[in-house]
Amino acid sequence: EDGYGWQSKQDDASDVHTLVLKVQHNDDERFVRSMEILSHEFKIAERVEITLGESTGEGDVPPNSFDECFNVCKLGYITLDCNEQSEYSAREMKSVPIERRADFIKLVLRGIHKNPLNEDNQVGLVGIRVLGKALVDDNELGDSVVAERTPPRVVNESQTMNTIGSSS
Repeated sequence: EDGYGWQSKQDDASDVHTLVLKVQHNDDERFVRSMEILSHEFKIAERVEITLGESTGEGDVPPNSFDECFNVCKLGYITLDCNEQSEYSAREMKSVPIERRADFIKLVLRGIHKNPLNEDNQVGLVGIRVLGKALVDDNELGDSVVAERTPPRVVNESQTMNTIGSSS
């Protein structure tokens, strides 16, 4: 509730912004079930591309950066609404099923939904939640408990990206 999330710099001429999240795992499998992205109410990107990076296999030492990942998987992208109907007061939440191993998640925010409240042409994300493997508690009821996770942290931020493959 008290977090401000991430936003691009004011009057940045680029319409491409890259965030790389290092996933902090509590298990050796490094499995990510899903991810939730909460957009800013008026600093809205047109779309967010999602790419995963991981080591070669289970038990391998996790890479230190996205560029060191042996396996890179482009999942695709999500689009975000311009939010005009709510007069730029509502936030949009997107849930993305992943069901893959990942040590890093790269988010590329492309484009800007221009509106009267976004005079500085910024894009922003209020929150990102990465959900991992559920652990089973040994209590007598056998209830499933999701282990508390350290939230992912931004480990590399670049404002432009030289090339990106296009998909049809």
